[in-house]
Amino acid sequence: MLIHGEHDPIVKRTVGRIDDVLWRAGAWLRLRNDPMATLVPAEFRRDGRYVAGRNGRMFLAHDSNRVLDQHSGRLRMGRGQLAAWTALVARRAMALAQYDCAYTLLIPPNAHSVYPEDLPAGLTTAAERPVHALLAQLAEHVPGVPVVHPLAELLDRKRRDEVFPRTETHWNELAAFVAYRALMEALPAAVPARRLEEDDVWFFPLTAPGDLGIKRRLPSKSPHLFGYLRHPDARLVADNMVEGTGNVIVTESAVAPPSTCVVFGDSYTFGLLPFLSESFGRLVFAQTPSVDMQLIERERPQLALTVISERFLLDVPDDENEIGVEERAVAKAAAGSVRPRMDRWDHERHFSPAAVEWIRARMLAEGRIEDATLVSALAYAGLHPIEVQWLRWRHVGEHALRVPTQPPGQDAPVARRHWPTRRVRLLEPLGRDLADWRSAGEPARDGGLVFPSPFSGGPWAEGEWQRWTDERYLPLVEELGLEPLGAGNLRRTFVALSIHEGAAAAELAAELGEHPDALAEHAHHIEHAARAGHVPAAPAINRARELAARTVAPRAEAASA
Repeated sequence: MLIHGEHDPIVKRTVGRIDDVLWRAGAWLRLRNDPMATLVPAEFRRDGRYVAGRNGRMFLAHDSNRVLDQHSGRLRMGRGQLAAWTALVARRAMALAQYDCAYTLLIPPNAHSVYPEDLPAGLTTAAERPVHALLAQLAEHVPGVPVVHPLAELLDRKRRDEVFPRTETHWNELAAFVAYRALMEALPAAVPARRLEEDDVWFFPLTAPGDLGIKRRLPSKSPHLFGYLRHPDARLVADNMVEGTGNVIVTESAVAPPSTCVVFGDSYTFGLLPFLSESFGRLVFAQTPSVDMQLIERERPQLALTVISERFLLDVPDDENEIGVEERAVAKAAAGSVRPRMDRWDHERHFSPAAVEWIRARMLAEGRIEDATLVSALAYAGLHPIEVQWLRWRHVGEHALRVPTQPPGQDAPVARRHWPTRRVRLLEPLGRDLADWRSAGEPARDGGLVFPSPFSGGPWAEGEWQRWTDERYLPLVEELGLEPLGAGNLRRTFVALSIHEGAAAAELAAELGEHPDALAEHAHHIEHAARAGHVPAAPAINRARELAARTVAPRAEAASA
């Protein structure tokens, strides 16, 4: 049946989006073998909105944005659209400047632009496409606003790795990380942010159909690369669980600089969130094409970022008439357009090297070198609290610690000097800390305690460790905004560092003084680390130290302001 005005561009886009919703609903129901799938009209069971290219790659096609026409140059960006974009970006930058907020635009490329060699025969790639016209226009008329289009970076990276799944319109999280790095390079110097290195992330593939793969009668699957932080710090603090536009996610990171970033973006933004959440003290993502000034007013960010896919550029956002994020979220929640809570930030709770170094940096700033070194021994040698109390200088070697270990089943009938010892490799940063601590005080004998009681100057008396925890450790942890985990939890930092360095389960268990079965909970981490590639522990610690040195002072200034 013909729809009145179906050739009108707005009507065509609206109908196309309705088709998309119906198709996705039908595909989802069929994958679950749900009998409700029979209620979805047959024309929406396979929408034909793809073309099969070379090398098993599928491309979006015949969509409401006419992505193939954009790519071939048949559909160009008109003067009116270019003028509207210029005015929009200039207005945004001017309005945000009133809040001392920088503005940046990120344009994820289409898969068609990244893999033109995989397009079906006969589909051409225009040298000048709508995105190129827009980039030139904004560079000329709004030069103060950074615009990032990481096509060159993705073309370079695809020589080594897949950056788009073969059955998906969106980039994978490796490509998102490449774009994240380009974005960080383009940020104004006035915006404080933590910049992740590739060694901070581990990437591993999971095979899935993708949003194009499900369009076939028999869904096609392909590997999707996902990126997870090796030592995550960010945590989820709010999620309205709305599906699509109106979706709002908020994260916080205690070890990132005390800056706020608000992101207005489309579905490509999800791949960026794991990295952006670690880079800013507070990250707010609103899934919307417009810039919501009410959200800016509430959050007062240092950076506002728009993420809009290349294929959506012909639709110029309308900030003045677009429904606000909160209003849209309320309406969609009332209509039942919801999703499960995001679990991306649900990870095992332990302090990352960045958090450990932040604690140490504050202790050192207060002149508490013994406490800072004690924290190093717990986090970078995996010692139990009782073991750091017993540790003597004769146990500290050039390359390893010899840690006295109480024999199993003995309360204390054997003198400690006769206890067996276990070998723990001495990581370079910890070795440096111990040397600095030893040289800072009076010359210590080999038989002297490495960490005498800070209350008596001698052996630790009963109850003094708990007193140290309650008076000298936990108050600082809580003041820094970190999760109030006891000092004994620092042992897990050593476990994580060792896994990512490539320690075998048996080797790690021996260093920890544990039975290998005790590491069963880490088996999947060991497997993933082996697949993703190993990273030495010492450089990771040293990078965390550099971050702490840059972060502690700004946060102290922000706290006193």
